[in-house]
Amino acid sequence: MALNVYWAMAFILPKGVIREVEKKMRNFLWKGNSGVGYPKVAWSVVCRPIEEGGQGIRDILALNKALMSRHLWNVIQNNQSSIWVKWITHTRLRHKSVWTVDVRGGSWGWRKLLRLRDALIPYIEFKIGDGDTFSLWHDPWHSLGPLITRFPRGPGRTKFLRQQNSLCGTCGWSLELASYHRYGMH
Repeated sequence: MALNVYWAMAFILPKGVIREVEKKMRNFLWKGNSGVGYPKVAWSVVCRPIEEGGQGIRDILALNKALMSRHLWNVIQNNQSSIWVKWITHTRLRHKSVWTVDVRGGSWGWRKLLRLRDALIPYIEFKIGDGDTFSLWHDPWHSLGPLITRFPRGPGRTKFLRQQNSLCGTCGWSLELASYHRYGMH
């Protein structure tokens, strides 16, 4: 199984490859070296954890998605210690958010990786902080997804200040309208 984990961690495995590997695993489990035998239990049951009545054999498709999600997580976290993340940020994202970059275009692997975004959202908690790592418009903090997909003209048309730190000394952190300062509301 260690060889499968390595390849599942390094590459997005095509479904045809996954089917072939699982076929070999099933055949060995049911037939052994004799080459004779029939499945006694559904493969999905065999792939369950031992505590749930399975054999603890990992579903390679689920394993591959989980391990590839780790790569996507590094991009979301902007892990600058990773050369790959730096390369993705420079060549694929080009000052765009990983949440709003278009799935079309790019390589097969990049498209597959971007399709994992929706699976990650329920497990992510967005912290606004000072705005360095959070984008009100491009991050999917709302159940409808990134605001930029709902209001394509973005902050320029909705009259929000474009300043990174629009803090008001009186009322604390807020997204203030441009008219707030224009009319002397302090």
